[in-house]
Amino acid sequence: MTNWSGLSDPNSNLRFHAFLLGVAALNAYFGNFLMSVPLIAWVLARWILMGASRLKHHAEEAALGDWNGRYFAFDGRQVRVHWDATAIWVDVEDLMRAAGRQPDQATLGRIRLRIGAADCQVPSGTDRLCFSDQGAVAYLDGLSDMAAQKVHRWLTREVLPNIVRLRERQSDAFRRFRVDGGESGGDGRA
Repeated sequence: MTNWSGLSDPNSNLRFHAFLLGVAALNAYFGNFLMSVPLIAWVLARWILMGASRLKHHAEEAALGDWNGRYFAFDGRQVRVHWDATAIWVDVEDLMRAAGRQPDQATLGRIRLRIGAADCQVPSGTDRLCFSDQGAVAYLDGLSDMAAQKVHRWLTREVLPNIVRLRERQSDAFRRFRVDGGESGGDGRA
């Protein structure tokens, strides 16, 4: 953040920079231009560094965007996980890809019938079809191959317990990344 008052940090204090540029302008005006060059160079270098730092920070935030804090990685694949005060939701297509399946409309329809509408729906705050935590476990239980079993272990041993722990502690990360924005307190159950 830019420091507009005080001289606490000469690298980011714009008043100090304006003062130095004024001194450089006065030196140049009275014919001592060589004394102005180092002052101008120092100020311009600080502005370039501040701009590059802001650009880097903005690029990092833009690259992560909606994924930030709301996904877990399994074997190099991102699986979006959403939560609110009372439920945990796992993105259906991401979970299917992690389990080695290709999601298509016919398959999604069969899964919704098998799992049930309560455990396979588009939760409020998202625009994607998601499994509830119980629905995700039930879907993976219905698959018999080794890849699905690995995803099942990962989900039940790492992802869900981690979110439940965050909820129990009412941690900042749990509140910050809730799909409902952390407005309500919730009862702390998964």
